[in-house]
Amino acid sequence: MTQEICLLLLKFTGIYFLAINLLYGVLMLLSWVEIKKYRRELKKPTNKDKIPAVSFIIPAFNEESLIVETIQTYLALPQEKKEIIVINDGSHDKTFKLLQTMFQLRRLEENSNIFQSITAADLRVLETPHMGKAQALNFGIENAKYDLICTMDADTIPTARGVEGCLRAFAQDSKLIAAGGVLHTLDSKNFLASFQSLEYLRTFLCERLGWSLLGSTTLISGAFCMVKKEAWKKVKGFRANSITEDLDFIVRLRKAYPGENHAFKILPITTCYTQVPKDRKHLMVQRMRWQMGLVDTLARNLDLCFHPGHGLFLLPCMLAG
Repeated sequence: MTQEICLLLLKFTGIYFLAINLLYGVLMLLSWVEIKKYRRELKKPTNKDKIPAVSFIIPAFNEESLIVETIQTYLALPQEKKEIIVINDGSHDKTFKLLQTMFQLRRLEENSNIFQSITAADLRVLETPHMGKAQALNFGIENAKYDLICTMDADTIPTARGVEGCLRAFAQDSKLIAAGGVLHTLDSKNFLASFQSLEYLRTFLCERLGWSLLGSTTLISGAFCMVKKEAWKKVKGFRANSITEDLDFIVRLRKAYPGENHAFKILPITTCYTQVPKDRKHLMVQRMRWQMGLVDTLARNLDLCFHPGHGLFLLPCMLAG
């Protein structure tokens, strides 16, 4: 009996590994096709006057270690039509004091919680009690003046080429609702960081680009996600009690904008560099949150599974990727 169980487990394991490697092989091929397609599209001329303005929305909770360098990177981006909105989400470290000192913040009005930088006209800081990332994002977007939003993490450094590539994509494709790109790790000095760097490359270059070509994008990382403000309004923003607000948000957008007349894309271009957990404890907490968020989102959206109106592979790609 024990021998039969062992043989059954070996057969199951063999079939699983064969199936998953075949799937990844197909996705790698599709990713290569997507990269070739994108390179052809880059050669098409784009009217610079049609490049949209963008509001960068950056929630910050206890981000004193990197917040100044991050904001300086945003301000250095070559795009003229942009604004940077930082939401200080009830930080109890030196986040706000550093911003106030380095960028010379002043209140726009008496008793207002909105601060304008004297030295950088593109920068505003919103001061709020701690409300969580989802609500902080909603508050920032409510105060954004442009029709295109880019949500970012406070420990994420954008690339000028990636920002320009996403803006070009929206200028060229009126069907595009939300877009992101390839994320890289900011630090690879220890084993865990190096491992995650390889993992990010595999995830984006060998999976998500392939799913994007199939029209089955379900996750655009909140570390860098460009989305139309009207779409954010349509789904009433980020859900406050979601475990993984970025996954939940994109899936709800897919339900709100079904069919081939709307597009969600991962572009084969590096959009940003982001910090990753540097020890096993924080890595475990992050991955547990991701898995809990996946289960929660799947449970809320089982009606999308193999639904032709939303892309046949929509939820299966969530499980595989």
